[in-house]
Amino acid sequence: MRTIPILLSLLLLISSELLGQRIKDKYELMVFSENFDSPSEIWSVEANSDNLFVIQDGEYILQRKNVQTPYVVFAGLDGPIGDCRLVASIRIEKNMGNEAHAGILFMMQPEASGGFLVEVNKKKEYRIRQIAEGVYRYLTGNQKNSGWVKCNAANEVGTNNIIEIKMSNGTYDVFINDMYQTSFYEPAYKSGNIGIVVGPDSRARVDFVYVFGKGPAMEPESNETNKENDSQASVSDGEEVIKLAESIIQLRTQVNDLKKENEELKRAMSTIRMSEGEKSSEIKSLESELKSMQDQLSQKEVEITKLISEKNELLKYKEMAGGNENGDLVISLSKALKAEKEKTMKLEEELRKLKLEKQ
Repeated sequence: MRTIPILLSLLLLISSELLGQRIKDKYELMVFSENFDSPSEIWSVEANSDNLFVIQDGEYILQRKNVQTPYVVFAGLDGPIGDCRLVASIRIEKNMGNEAHAGILFMMQPEASGGFLVEVNKKKEYRIRQIAEGVYRYLTGNQKNSGWVKCNAANEVGTNNIIEIKMSNGTYDVFINDMYQTSFYEPAYKSGNIGIVVGPDSRARVDFVYVFGKGPAMEPESNETNKENDSQASVSDGEEVIKLAESIIQLRTQVNDLKKENEELKRAMSTIRMSEGEKSSEIKSLESELKSMQDQLSQKEVEITKLISEKNELLKYKEMAGGNENGDLVISLSKALKAEKEKTMKLEEELRKLKLEKQ
């Protein structure tokens, strides 16, 4: 019966979310390194009606054409891997189905009788599943949401997500993009295989897969100079490999951060363009209003010219009439003309400012 271990792992998953990451071990030995720089017998390459898997341009590209079921690729390693730190960089393509997802496998037992999967999807969610006796069990979420839970650390679709698992004595810490997510406990597995899972109607690209073991395990032998030198060289080489792998992980994280910033800048530019569009519309409105005002002004000037002409004709009767009504009329019309000109100048100034802002 596996009911008790599964319940125990679920309980510890909940408690670990409250306590934070549990593993403090150091992983200082390179156990496995894959950058997909060249074809390898370790990873399946195939092309058929269901799958198109190729290693190309430093990536392992997996397209699952089948829209019904996922597919699992196991690494063709010489033997199982025990407690370790597993790090992989995976990107899901944008133009795939809404349910597209991919992830990594670890502690996989022979004939898939046991093991774990950590997957990410297009919706910035992740989930952890356990294979127990050939059946999937959710260690995150529930049956209703298929185990998927929100992941603030996940990147937008089309950008790499770095999935990291630390394993020690049945305890597992899960990180996504260097941010701790959760822990769980399952003591049944001591070692197992690793691999990649790609969901139905999904295309994913794997940038690298690294496995770091606990160490260091090499000690120089003091009585034999040659052995000492060889051992020291091996330690040095191992350290360089570790540093290189860590540098790649850090660089990929930095690239992801830059891509995030780039997306934010694109959104900001889009907002600015929308704002500019609004300004452009406002400018057109103001230009239309200005033209209308100019037309009105021209009409007023014609009317005023006519009235002034009439006024000149009436001036000779002014003294005879003994009043100043025509004089008052001219003054009023002059004031109206001045007001209209001031409005025009104000509109022209607003139009000038808006055009400068647009530039």
